[in-house]
Amino acid sequence: KRLPNNLLSFLNTRGSELSSIRDLYYENDYIYISVLEAKNNKSYLNILRASKNFDKLNFEIFFENQEYIDGNFNLQTGGRITGYKPDEILFSVGFANDYKAPQNLNSIFGKIISINKDSKDFKIISTGHRNPQGLFFSKEKNLVINTEHGPMGGDEVNLNFINNDGKINNFGWPISSYGEPYPQQDKTFFDKNGYLKKSHTDYGFQEPLKYFIPSIGISEVTYSNNNLYVSSLRAESIYILELSSNYEIKNEKRLKFQSRIRDLKYISEDDVFLILFEN
Repeated sequence: KRLPNNLLSFLNTRGSELSSIRDLYYENDYIYISVLEAKNNKSYLNILRASKNFDKLNFEIFFENQEYIDGNFNLQTGGRITGYKPDEILFSVGFANDYKAPQNLNSIFGKIISINKDSKDFKIISTGHRNPQGLFFSKEKNLVINTEHGPMGGDEVNLNFINNDGKINNFGWPISSYGEPYPQQDKTFFDKNGYLKKSHTDYGFQEPLKYFIPSIGISEVTYSNNNLYVSSLRAESIYILELSSNYEIKNEKRLKFQSRIRDLKYISEDDVFLILFEN
């Protein structure tokens, strides 16, 4: 059923236009969407929320990001939303081509954050991210799993165990990555700034659970019964990573399809996967 909504008219009242929708998440009779708003040649990654209503969805601002991206920029912005604690959700924010931001705790770019549903206050869960496109939280393990696009190579699967000491785990971008600059990029820029080192641990960062060379166009991730299911765009596949009790990969399988896979959800009650193919 196609639901009428106020999305475009609401953005118009804010003096902005819809650049793109990055994700949709439903929880407790609320629909959340992450959107890139274009306004005065700037782009803002925000979250809108509407109460469930099968007659019309009326969106309003849930989380407003004060940082902006110059121009109408749609790449490397993240924008994935998923559940977290009873009063919080998780939100991934890409680095938006700002190489200083992921290692700057005063910037929201290159981070995974939690947002309180009532106060709308946020806190940083992890940093050093490039473009996190997959996001999953295991309540049982108190574990945040994310997948993110590397540059030319270096797509990552990352594990972040949440503890109570307040430590913010850093996954290294752009200082550490197993990828390389694209051919059209100036390699001396990366060398001069000390970017794209291969090791993560040598520089005090968290190593990825797995990285892919060449890139697979990594997208969504989900987790069930010690198995990670990682979907891909470029490789048109789902990778099944079986984890040991100490969270090392002990077996890996690949299911090949004939289409790019944008989204992947596991419905535990029915033991089925929902897959969104993209032509």
